[in-house]
Amino acid sequence: GTEILRSVKRNLKNYKRQAEKYNSIDSSFIIVHNSGWGELSLLLALTKPDATVISVEKDEEKLLVSGIAAENVVNNITYMTELKENFESPYIINL
Repeated sequence: GTEILRSVKRNLKNYKRQAEKYNSIDSSFIIVHNSGWGELSLLLALTKPDATVISVEKDEEKLLVSGIAAENVVNNITYMTELKENFESPYIINL
């Protein structure tokens, strides 16, 4: 629990410094590879409600926690352990 909290806080600070970059995304599909605990995926889903966010994370524990955190908060995130389909003109973020 504490390790996750520290990691998420650190990552959120980093994303805040890069807010302008993420705010300028203009795509209906956003793919976040190696999404970790899902902080960026959730932030993007909240700030880009018309976009579909695909959160790709191989670590199933992290993927599970991400899904629970976003449950009943947003409905535009899809979680995958690997990308299984092609999306038209996605914006891709590799973490």
